[in-house]
Amino acid sequence: MMKLDRSTLNNVSFKDCKILGVNFSAAEDFLFTVAFESCSLDYSSFMRKKMPKTVFKKSSLKEVTFTQANLAGSVFDDCNLLETVFRQTNLTSVNFSTALNYIIDPELNTMKKAIFSSHGLEGLLFKYDLKIV
Repeated sequence: MMKLDRSTLNNVSFKDCKILGVNFSAAEDFLFTVAFESCSLDYSSFMRKKMPKTVFKKSSLKEVTFTQANLAGSVFDDCNLLETVFRQTNLTSVNFSTALNYIIDPELNTMKKAIFSSHGLEGLLFKYDLKIV
C-alpha cells in the first residue's frame, strides 16, 4: 500500500517483490518505465498509465486495473491475470500467449495484432457464454 504521489519511476525493475494494492496511476507520467519479474502485484492500479513495451514476467496480477492504459507492445509472460480489468485499454501487439486466467472484451479494447494462445480463447469469448471444448 505504498503511495507514489509525485514519484517518478524511470527505468525501474522490480524482481521478487510483493507489491499489493499500489496505485501506480499516482506516479508521474513523465518517463514512466517499469518492468516486473516474479512479483505479486495483486489489487494494484495502472489506470490511465502510458506504459508501452512493459514486461510482466512470472507475476501475479490478480484484480489489477488497466482501465484506459496504453500497454501497446507489452508482454505478459506466464502471468496470472485473474479478474484483472482491461477496459478502453490499448492492447495493440501485446503478447498474452503464456498468460493465464484473463477475461478481455475485444469490443471494449484496442487489440490489433495482440497475441493469444488457443487455450486463452475462452477469455476473449467469455461474455458470449459459449462452451469451448
